[in-house]
Amino acid sequence: MLLFYRPTPSSQSSNTSNPYTVPHTHTPPLSEIETQHIIWLWENRIPQGKITLLEGDPGMGKSLLAIDIAAHVSTGRPMPGDSTGKIGNVILIAPEDGAADTIKPRVAAAGGDLSRIHLLNTVESLDVTDVKKLKLYKKPFSLAKNLFDLEQTIIQTKAILVVLDPLTAVLGHNIDSSRDQGIREIFTPLALLAERTNCAFLVVRHLKKGSSDNLLYRGAGTIGIIAAARTCLTIFYVPADEKKRVRAVTKSNLAEPPKNLSYQVVPIESIAPHIQWHGEINLDVSTLFGPGINLSFPRQEIINALQSSPRNLELKEIAEKTGLNYKTLRMTLSRMHEAGLIAHPSRGMYTTLEHYAESKKRIEERIKARELENEAFRKRFASDATVTTDANTTDSPKKSPN
Repeated sequence: MLLFYRPTPSSQSSNTSNPYTVPHTHTPPLSEIETQHIIWLWENRIPQGKITLLEGDPGMGKSLLAIDIAAHVSTGRPMPGDSTGKIGNVILIAPEDGAADTIKPRVAAAGGDLSRIHLLNTVESLDVTDVKKLKLYKKPFSLAKNLFDLEQTIIQTKAILVVLDPLTAVLGHNIDSSRDQGIREIFTPLALLAERTNCAFLVVRHLKKGSSDNLLYRGAGTIGIIAAARTCLTIFYVPADEKKRVRAVTKSNLAEPPKNLSYQVVPIESIAPHIQWHGEINLDVSTLFGPGINLSFPRQEIINALQSSPRNLELKEIAEKTGLNYKTLRMTLSRMHEAGLIAHPSRGMYTTLEHYAESKKRIEERIKARELENEAFRKRFASDATVTTDANTTDSPKKSPN
C-alpha cells in the first residue's frame, strides 16, 4: 500500500489526522491478481469482457450479421464453427435503423428471442433550462456521455453482449473518430467497462476507401480503434460468387485465428432478410483482400461467364458471353488475375478459382491412379518373368575333328 503526501515538513509527523494527507491508492502486485482464462462468446472469434470489431464495406450485410449473432445469443444456439452456445440477454444500440420496421423483423427472421434483446438507442436526461419546470426528456445514446447508463443497463438486464451499430452514430457529437486522443478517451473506459461486466462488445464500423496494403489501416477512423479491439471480424466478397460473403478474423490477440466462414444474405419479402451460413471456406485473407475486391458489374459478368462454363474459356469466348469490349476485357482479365480473383491456368485461358482447384484435384487424382497402375504392372511383370535355369538350357553341339 502506497501513501502519497504533500511535500511539507509536517508530512513526516506521526499525526494521522494531518489535513495534508492525500487518500492512498492500492496498487496490487501481480502475485495478488488471480489468473483467469479467456471466456468465449463465439469460440476464438468473440471474447467476453473484450471489444470486438465487425467491419466491412457498405452493403456487405454488417448489421444483418450483427443481428444474427445477437439472435444466436438470445436463444443459446451454437454459432457457426462452434460446438457450444451461450444464452443470455443482448443490448442493441442501433440508432440508424427503425425498431419497428427493421430491427424487430430482422431479429424475428433470424430466429431470435425478442424478449432477450433490449434497445438502448436513447437515454433519459434532465432538462434544467427551465428551473420552474424540471422534466425528463430522451436524447440519443452517446459513448462520450452515457457509459454509466450503459453499465446500469448491463447490470439490470444481465446482458452478455452489447452491439454498437455503427460506431460513428454512437460516439457523440463532439468526438472526431479521426483523432487518436479523443478515440482513446472513449475506448479505454469502454474496454474497462467490458472487463468489469464480463460483457462482450461488438462494434460495427465501415471500411474507408483506399488502397492500403495493410487491412488494419482500412477501417474508418484512427488506428486507435483497431488497437483497442482484441479481435476484428472483417467481411469480404467471395471472388467466384458475388452473392456470397466471407467472414474472416483479421485481428486476433487472444487465440489463433479460426478458419473463415462463408454466408449469404437471403431476402424474404414477407418478413425480412436473414443470414444463411455455408460453413468453412478455404480462402485466405490475402486472396480476399486486394484491389478490385468489390466487384464492379463487368467483373461480375466475367465471374458469371467463367462460373457457368464447365471448361476454361478463351478471351474471345468470354467477350462473346459478356458482350464486353475486347480491348477492355483483356486488361480487366489481367487485373482480376493479378488480384487473385480468377485463375489463368494456361496462355489465353481463364477460369474461376473453384474450377481451377477442382481441375487440379482431378489431375492429381489421375496421376496418382496412373502411378498405382504402373506399380501394379511392374509387380505383375516381375512375378511372371521367366527365370533361366540349367534345365531349359541346350548345349551347343561339338564340332568333330577333321
